[in-house]
Amino acid sequence: MNITQPSFEVPADMRDFVEKSVEQARTAISAFMQNARRATSCSASHGAPLTRASFN
Repeated sequence: MNITQPSFEVPADMRDFVEKSVEQARTAISAFMQNARRATSCSASHGAPLTRASFN
């Protein structure tokens, strides 16, 4: 039994669109992670004194 798999070809325009979309997603996620790290480090350094002060 000889079964051949169909050949799928992605058009160049579609490939370019997907590559740009993936790059935009990487940039957006990178910016989000960077801002999340900044917010976390900022709240960790500023939040601790506020927490201690609120329990006194």
